[in-house]
Amino acid sequence: MSNFLKWFGGAGRSKDVTKDTITRFQDTLSMFEKKEQRLERQIAEQNEIAKKNATTNKRAALAALKRKKMYENELEKIEGSRMNIEQQLYTIQNANLNFETLQAMRQGAEAMKQIQRGVDADKVDNIMDKIRDQQAVSEEISAMISTPIGLNADVDEDELANELDELQQMELDNKMLGAEKPPIHAPGVPTSTQVDKLPSVSKPQVDEEEELRKLQAEFSL
Repeated sequence: MSNFLKWFGGAGRSKDVTKDTITRFQDTLSMFEKKEQRLERQIAEQNEIAKKNATTNKRAALAALKRKKMYENELEKIEGSRMNIEQQLYTIQNANLNFETLQAMRQGAEAMKQIQRGVDADKVDNIMDKIRDQQAVSEEISAMISTPIGLNADVDEDELANELDELQQMELDNKMLGAEKPPIHAPGVPTSTQVDKLPSVSKPQVDEEEELRKLQAEFSL
């Protein structure tokens, strides 16, 4: 870790140096990739030449195989170099990321130190007390503003609600009682014509009245 800090911090290495190094490695890898593609094409060409001349021209076939082997050796060296460059580039990128992270953390710590320099626990507690007092005053004012005035000031909302419930219950009871009573149909009064048409049943009633008068006369004697 000390070497890391010495390289990026103590030695005064700038970000530009790191970026230039990463860019150079990336360019080198791109160059290796292009050269590998060219060698792979040359190897394939020499292999085809060797196949075509394997039975007809052995000298040409052997020369093609030698060139193929030379290209394969060069390709193997380039692949090894490319792997080394990739590993080194990966290491530098990780180191640069760690350095940037440490720098950000250090700047954050300095910023927090600057922010908290003029703030202590007593001041914070005093500010919070003032905020609570102002909130209490605001709530008290809101309660006073929302209190009814005038005719509605003395109205008990719960009492009105109970009275309304009683009226609704009474109305419901009256409707239920009215539904339970059977309809009453008054008998029709017979007309004079209907009386005349009735059968002669009134004679026994006349005889009873006559007997009643006789009895009354006897008792009065």
